[in-house]
Amino acid sequence: MQEATGTGATSNTGSTSAADSPVPSDNGTTAGNTAAASAGNFTWDGDDTAPTSIVPAGNGTLAGNGTLSGNSSTGANGTPFDNGRAGANGRGPGAEEVVRYFTVGQEAFVWGAPLVTFFRQQATRAALNAFFYANTTAVVGLTDVALPNVDTVYGGSFLYLRDQPMVLRTPNFGVGRYYSAGFFQPYYSAFSVNGSRANGPGPNTFTVVGPEWEGDVPADLARTVIRSPTNDALLLMRVVVSQNVTNDLATVLSLYSQVSLQALSEALGGPAVPPLPNPPLPSSNLSEALQRLTIIGEGIQRDPPVNNSANNRVLRMLATINVTQQCGFDPYSVTQPQAAALEAARELTDQELRAANRIIQINESLIQSDDFFSSSLNWLGHDFSTEFFYRATFSQAGGIGALPATEVVYFLAFLAQAVPSLQELSPWRAPSAPPLLAPPLSANTTTSPNTTIPPSSEPIFPNSTTLGNSTTPTNTTTASANETFLETPRLPSPLPPLRSFPPFIPLEGYLCFRLRLTPPPVDSFWSVTVYNSTSLNLLEGVSKYGVGDRTPGLLYNRDGTLTIYIQPTSPGQALEVNWIRTVYSSRSAVVVRAYGPSPLILNGTYSPQPVQLFPPGPTCQSQQGNF
Repeated sequence: MQEATGTGATSNTGSTSAADSPVPSDNGTTAGNTAAASAGNFTWDGDDTAPTSIVPAGNGTLAGNGTLSGNSSTGANGTPFDNGRAGANGRGPGAEEVVRYFTVGQEAFVWGAPLVTFFRQQATRAALNAFFYANTTAVVGLTDVALPNVDTVYGGSFLYLRDQPMVLRTPNFGVGRYYSAGFFQPYYSAFSVNGSRANGPGPNTFTVVGPEWEGDVPADLARTVIRSPTNDALLLMRVVVSQNVTNDLATVLSLYSQVSLQALSEALGGPAVPPLPNPPLPSSNLSEALQRLTIIGEGIQRDPPVNNSANNRVLRMLATINVTQQCGFDPYSVTQPQAAALEAARELTDQELRAANRIIQINESLIQSDDFFSSSLNWLGHDFSTEFFYRATFSQAGGIGALPATEVVYFLAFLAQAVPSLQELSPWRAPSAPPLLAPPLSANTTTSPNTTIPPSSEPIFPNSTTLGNSTTPTNTTTASANETFLETPRLPSPLPPLRSFPPFIPLEGYLCFRLRLTPPPVDSFWSVTVYNSTSLNLLEGVSKYGVGDRTPGLLYNRDGTLTIYIQPTSPGQALEVNWIRTVYSSRSAVVVRAYGPSPLILNGTYSPQPVQLFPPGPTCQSQQGNF
């Protein structure tokens, strides 16, 4: 739920999302009926005995009750083939193997979610080490970025640092203009953020070196040396545009044209080093699960994760399904039952992530906040080096490229998920409880239990090579016989209780909202933007997505606040400068951004006031008339 990496070449459009449904292969690896439904009642107590609900008999389809049906793994009489797959009684090595692939697969898809997002976006962008920038601020159609801001022009590059460092030179952006250059690793988090806040207006030079590179950097390039923890990295720049300055977009594009990105040898006067081709994605003929595992396998080869106990446990788990740092993952080596178990694990994991996203919205964003705004201090305040489920939730929802709170704080409110019944609104009264809440989870929604892996006494990476402050694993051990799976915590336990609210009805975009905003105390700029709350993209059919401190002619109240009208109809011509138009039949969310947040924001003292339902009247009409 954050603005993320977006553009390739000079376009703000495109999508890198992969289909959720698997595509059967023609090569026989996952051919036939390998698509798997979620194993809704699949349980495993952590030992090596298969659950009795697993009855392998065949064609690689794991049904919703956890049974394997068909005839590709066993003979007609239910006895196992010589390859060791299980017979009809569900016991034996084959059944244990299916359990392992299903269980470890869940952990793989949670832990590896940011790798999948990163490399899928990388594959569809400009070549590696080539700098690109958009030719405008974000517009409708930018579908692979969650909550894109409309205040800045994006630019950047997918870097590959294994061969040599890259040198980024930026011009003088001018006093008072916000810009940032954030560097992000494939495991989601930023490892360095530079720009107007940290480095002044410029000009500036940044030399980015990989985790294994050793050498000398000349003094004129050594003022800011950034060590990346991974060979692959994302550079994402933002440069603010001021609507109250004539032709400011043209000025920003001119500044971007002065940005240079060169290999170190080229920056030192050597021959030009051309950009590198993007690594190809796995074949789309593979199931979605096998595509993701292939990306994860290549990811841990190219970019080993930081050497900590949490990552090491996952690496040992991955090795039990033949995903290793030495060899990656071969999707054509899996059997049909293994492929079916992995696809079932993938589908179940996706369901859990979607459910978790909703729970996080409700419990962290709305119920626990008296002002009904959720702060990114809560969303992004987790340790993503160990809290893998939170990391997966945010990387799937918002891609990569979210800046840390020292740079920007976001406040998010879901305006149009549900409202009290019309009977509750007539006669009009201000609701005593938050009127807007995401629909409650289905009673059938379940989450996996937390299971702790005991610390291993064996050395994890006996042949590690220390490089500076990081350790790159060069050899892994396999999981011990006593090591249990499901290490990754699913959700906070216990979850905060859900509050009770009056009956709700779906909102179809007809109600109007009013935000009385005290301008956020910032050093850079602030803005208010409205999005489609389902897709987290900009609303279609509107020409003005938000307002901010650079909007010409904003009307302030006598106490210094602004009243911002968020509704599908005009509040009146005199008030339209403070109007953000919504769309009929579209559910909305509003984001207040605070770039260069002051201590009052960072310590939680400041938060926007609640968004209020606008009383029915001449200035708030639905498509069908007044309420």
